[in-house]
Amino acid sequence: MIENTTIAFWHWYALGLVFLLVEMALPGFLFVWLALGCVVAGTVLAAVPELGVPLQAVVFAVASGLSVFGGWRFAKRVGHEQAAQGLNARGEALVGSRAVLIEPIVNGHGRARIGDTSWAVEGPDLASGTTVRIVGVTGASLKVEPA
Repeated sequence: MIENTTIAFWHWYALGLVFLLVEMALPGFLFVWLALGCVVAGTVLAAVPELGVPLQAVVFAVASGLSVFGGWRFAKRVGHEQAAQGLNARGEALVGSRAVLIEPIVNGHGRARIGDTSWAVEGPDLASGTTVRIVGVTGASLKVEPA
């Protein structure tokens, strides 16, 4: 039973610091919200020192739950906006760069290597190994011309 245990407000702050350290060590974005719950629980305990451990745990759980939910909604809204801006626009970022044909362009279609990826390309018939410049994007294909 926890009845004889006393927890000071700074214990909650210390636990919050531990959560922040865990957040920095692990991928994801969860422990920062639990750290916020610890800060809220510690602040409530500092304001109401006679608050028992079970009620402190409830304050921590509610504050953590609300902060996780709020953080999730925020990340969902911001992440959705950022994803929509770059959705299907990878090829557009390549316009103006150069590539080398790994398959010849025959009848207007071939393949080029860009970094470690092979891309479908469209353009005038050219031999394999030719350096090309990317001038546009059509769907999943890059429009190219001889460099």
